[in-house]
Amino acid sequence: MPCDLKAVILAGGRGKRMRPITDYTPKPLVPVCNVPILEWQFRHLRKFGISDVIVCTGYKTKMIEDMLHAKDHKIKVTVSAEDTPLGTGGAIKQASEYIGADDTFVVLNGDVITDIEISALAAVRNSVAVIPLRTNYGTLDIKLEPDRSDAAVTGFNEKGIIHEMWMNAGVYHLGRETLDDLPAVGDIERTLFPDYASRGMLRAVRFGEPSSCESNMACDTVMWQSIDSFKDLEACAEALADTG
Repeated sequence: MPCDLKAVILAGGRGKRMRPITDYTPKPLVPVCNVPILEWQFRHLRKFGISDVIVCTGYKTKMIEDMLHAKDHKIKVTVSAEDTPLGTGGAIKQASEYIGADDTFVVLNGDVITDIEISALAAVRNSVAVIPLRTNYGTLDIKLEPDRSDAAVTGFNEKGIIHEMWMNAGVYHLGRETLDDLPAVGDIERTLFPDYASRGMLRAVRFGEPSSCESNMACDTVMWQSIDSFKDLEACAEALADTG
């Protein structure tokens, strides 16, 4: 289903955990399978008919602008550059002049590569895309016993997905009213989201959970990877190869 929405990509971070490569290249331009992360995001948005994108930059803005001007990305791109770090919430607020009078818009973290169904998210106002929690560590099921400081191990699980818990996928669908509530400086995850959640104003759209399909949820396994380390780059490249 085509989405007549603008998208905001949060691409202003320094990517400190990926040094030394990010000393020379902003993380949104780090290549995965020889394609910059930012270009993967453009391709994803185009699949859902989104053709107007605002890229919020801060670190090495000129390099990002050069990449945008170097080729036709088949999408309209506007750069909203911050002179000093504003945080994710402040970056979205600054970009409001480019969002214009649109009633709602989509937001993506600039280090996420995914195939999340934007159209499913767009059906729910002020919503966060969530996926089952993923862990890189093995987990244990234990049974506490009276008068003992240790516990019986009743199950041993290798690293994988914890289906009972949900994690923020870094993809949002927000109403225009949120722009007034966002901080001038600060992260949306620490300001607007906790506030809206406490007032029952924030929704979650679930992806990647085939065991319980609902009308607002994609039931196929979701491809999702946040690029925070060199190990993530390798995992993302493998996932993209698997999806063709």
